[in-house]
Amino acid sequence: MTKDQAAELQAKWHQQGDHYCEHLKVEVECSNDGELTGNSYCLACGAAVAS
Repeated sequence: MTKDQAAELQAKWHQQGDHYCEHLKVEVECSNDGELTGNSYCLACGAAVAS
């Protein structure tokens, strides 16, 4: 998942209203070149998650 993809998920999540997300599924961020950055994002809401 790229940072832009995470931002899109966050926007969609916020449009649905205030929900609580448990961040059960996360993915490591990769740059546009495909390099892993070490940051992780929730696949449901797009929030940055400590890995």
